[in-house]
Amino acid sequence: MKIALRRGQIGRSKGIDVTVKSAVGWATAFAPTWEMVTGHKSGIMGDIEYSGLYAAILDAAGKQAFDRLRQVGTDNGDKLTLLCYCPDGVFCHAHLLVEYAVKHYPDWFQDARRTSRSSGRREGKMRYLLAMDLETTGLRSGYHEITQIAAILMDKGLNELGSFETLVKIDHHERGLENGFNVFEYTGIRLEDLRTAPSPKDALRSLEMFVRGKIGAFDLKQVVMFGQNPTFDKGFLEAAYEQQGWKYPFDFHVLALESMYAHQYLLRTGELPSDIGLKDICKAAGVENRRKHNAASDIRATVDSLHQLCPPRAKMAKVEDVVTKTEAPVKSVPRRRGAKHQ
Repeated sequence: MKIALRRGQIGRSKGIDVTVKSAVGWATAFAPTWEMVTGHKSGIMGDIEYSGLYAAILDAAGKQAFDRLRQVGTDNGDKLTLLCYCPDGVFCHAHLLVEYAVKHYPDWFQDARRTSRSSGRREGKMRYLLAMDLETTGLRSGYHEITQIAAILMDKGLNELGSFETLVKIDHHERGLENGFNVFEYTGIRLEDLRTAPSPKDALRSLEMFVRGKIGAFDLKQVVMFGQNPTFDKGFLEAAYEQQGWKYPFDFHVLALESMYAHQYLLRTGELPSDIGLKDICKAAGVENRRKHNAASDIRATVDSLHQLCPPRAKMAKVEDVVTKTEAPVKSVPRRRGAKHQ
């Protein structure tokens, strides 16, 4: 029987303490070093470097240490929780320990961190859509910076699970004023608000914690980005993660609203639409975008347009052809039953 490994927080779960601060006896073989802990917390050490150093520690621990872990799990009813002080939803060495144990000793351990899935039905890799929009100081990822992140998380049925929004502190405001263009006037984002906004590191961490808290899992590879021109936003997000020394946590695929709109238009009219901007799609879908070029408003309009273009199965026969309603009056679209917007 395999041992079901989970990760828990000290003080909230019972299990084996594997921290450098308070692990005892044989469990200290699974603890990181103080240099790793303080370096990561201060931002000096990124996720990639930390993961490599911790993998070396687990290699040194060897089969004997993992066999002891297996014995304790067997005595505990074939399940075991690995404890750390980190809160849920953040990068944590206990998650790395679970992944290492399952990969290197698959006959002994299994990953029990994810939420249970319904039996008798095969679940694919894509289980959630993260509708996301960014505001930036320019068009060049890795050079220009993110100033605002807004997201709406949905399940595969397009039911909304929650929303997220934050401004992001920048280091080079002058890059938003290049070539005689003032991006701050364009987006309505004030420089004084950015000076007190969360750092890129804290903003990315908050985004991850929001998603993990909603889906109840640490693994974010089941989350696919969706948006209007999501390739642009994904490029900036990947650059932001790389600058922190972190891995991009979401699935590498993207789904684009403009592609869905163009596909429906082609099926209905036999030709592609002339314009596929968010403004044009909103007009066709009868959706109002109250604050254009604001990430929170743009992603709200994007999701509302998606709901119009892809209505629930029960309502498909009743929904009119939105792609032919180019002169339809602008209106707000009610969110799905059970949707949350916070």
